[in-house]
Amino acid sequence: MTYDAVRRPMLQSAFMDIRIANIALQNVSRIEDGPDIDKNDIRGQAYFFRAFCHLFPYELLGSYALCYYCDGNFRPVGPSKIVEA
Repeated sequence: MTYDAVRRPMLQSAFMDIRIANIALQNVSRIEDGPDIDKNDIRGQAYFFRAFCHLFPYELLGSYALCYYCDGNFRPVGPSKIVEA
C-alpha cells in the first residue's frame, strides 16, 4: 500500500499521539505530590496508548522506521529501528 494524501492526516495524528505519549513518559517523574500508584497508572496508560498508536501505521504501511528520539519537527536525533511486517 502506498502513502497518499488521504492517509496523511491519519498518519500525522498517529505519530503526534505517539510523541505526546513519549512526553508524558518523560515527565511523569516530575510529579512531586502524587502517590506512586498514580504515577504507575499514568505510565501504564501512556505505554498502552503509544503501542496502540503504533498499530495503525504498522497495519497501513507494513514495515516502517520507529524513531524513538525525535525533535519537535519529527527529525531523528537518536537511534531508530525498523519494525518488520
